[in-house]
Amino acid sequence: MRIRIREKGGHRMNLWFPTRLLTNRLSAKIVAKVLSRSHGWEPDGDDERRPALRLDLSHFTEEQLHALGLALLHSRETLRGEPLIEVRSANGDEVRIDA
Repeated sequence: MRIRIREKGGHRMNLWFPTRLLTNRLSAKIVAKVLSRSHGWEPDGDDERRPALRLDLSHFTEEQLHALGLALLHSRETLRGEPLIEVRSANGDEVRIDA
């Protein structure tokens, strides 16, 4: 899995993760344990343009996270070079995630 971040000013950041490391049962078990202990994530409401979003991921089970990992592996075969996620901002910044 590759995550590419490019700023309009020319700064770049490339992150590579072994996809199998992120999608195996042990990783799913660890993430499920961490999420079960969390009480959700809420960003600070300093930005008045958007309301604060509360995101609660504590209800995901180990089996559901493992199924998500398998779907991510399957997406590598079906997308074949196309990005999993591609976001471009109005000011020219770009984030691309390739599975």
